Amino acid sequence: MKGLPDLICHHPEHGTRFVDVKRPKGGTLTKAQVQTWYDFEKYNLGVWIMTGCDDSVLFKEPNWRDWWKPRYERFLPRKPWELL
Repeated sequence: MKGLPDLICHHPEHGTRFVDVKRPKGGTLTKAQVQTWYDFEKYNLGVWIMTGCDDSVLFKEPNWRDWWKPRYERFLPRKPWELL
């Protein structure tokens, strides 16, 4: 399904993690990822992006917004009055 993270992991103490794997350099978010993860965020569901074998990122705050680029704004839903 488009937009879903690559992995769903669970830790008995830290809970569930939605994990996406990206290249360390040049990795970008797709339109479907931006839209889906934006909706996840509304429901306090985080997405963690890993670029290697270091799993310490999973024990911190969700980091998908660290990958945010201004051009992704166009993928987000707009309120009707913003279109005028």
